[in-house]
Amino acid sequence: MTYSGEQSAQFNYARVRSPEEFKIPRTAGISYFDSFIPHFMKETFYAGGIVEIVYDQSGEVAGIMVLDQLEKSGTVFTKSHVILDHYLSSLHGSTIFSEIIGTNPLETYTIYELALSAWNEPKTFTHEIEMLNESDVSYIEDTMETVFPGMNRRWVRSAFLNGDWCFASRSGNEIKGLGWASASSQYGRLTSLCVLPRFRNQKIGTDLLHARLILLKSLGVRTAFSEISDGNEYSRRIAESTGFKASSKIYLHATDDSRISIPMLTPRCTTNRASFSS
Repeated sequence: MTYSGEQSAQFNYARVRSPEEFKIPRTAGISYFDSFIPHFMKETFYAGGIVEIVYDQSGEVAGIMVLDQLEKSGTVFTKSHVILDHYLSSLHGSTIFSEIIGTNPLETYTIYELALSAWNEPKTFTHEIEMLNESDVSYIEDTMETVFPGMNRRWVRSAFLNGDWCFASRSGNEIKGLGWASASSQYGRLTSLCVLPRFRNQKIGTDLLHARLILLKSLGVRTAFSEISDGNEYSRRIAESTGFKASSKIYLHATDDSRISIPMLTPRCTTNRASFSS
C-alpha cells in the first residue's frame, strides 16, 4: 500500500500531526457516525494510522479519512463523491469503507440500532462475563489475532487509551471470547466480537452482547448500534432477535479490484471486526 496526500482546487486535505488537532473538526451532518468521528480519529492515530481532515473552500469540514496502514483498511466519512474518489484513487492496495457508493464496491453492511429504553435485560447468563483492563492486553491481542489474522495489535492499547471497554469470557488465563463497546454522547457502539472456534455455539457471543448492552444502558446511552455484513445471516438473526432494527448502510470498496479480496475484518473505524456471534 502506498499513499501520499495531495490538494485539489475544490478541497484541502490536511494530515493530522498531533492529538490537539482532534478538537478542531466540527463534523455535524457529514456522516451517521458524526458523534463518533473524533473517537475514531484518536483510536487510529494512537494505533499508528493516518488521519486526515478534508476542508472545503469555505474552511468547513467536508470529510474525514482514517486509515490503518498495517491492515490496509480505512474509512472515509463524507457525503462528497469527489472526496471518496480522491481516496479510492490514491490509497493504493487498500479497502475503504464509506456511506456513499463509489467505484469497485465489494460488500454492503447494514447499521443496526437498538433503543435501550425498550430493551429487556436478561435475567441470567450462561457464562461468567468480566470486564478486562490494560493488564490483559497481551491475552486480548493473542485472542483477537487468532480470529483476525493480520490485525494491528497496537489497536488494543489504543482502544483502552481511548476509553473503550472490553468484556470477555475466559477459563483461567485463556480467553474464550471477547467483545468491545464504546460510547459517545447518547450513542453506544458494539464492535470487535471474537469467539475462539472451539468455544463457538455455546452462547458466549450472546452473553457478551448482553453484558455490553447492560453497561451502555447503565451509562445513560439511549441507542446502541453495530454494523453487520449483509452476507452474515447468522449475526443478522441474533441482532434482530435482540430487537435491533436496520437503520443505514455502509459500503466496502477496493482501490485496486484486481488485487484486493474481501478482508476478514469488518470495518472497525467505523467499524472492524464481527459484531455478533454464537
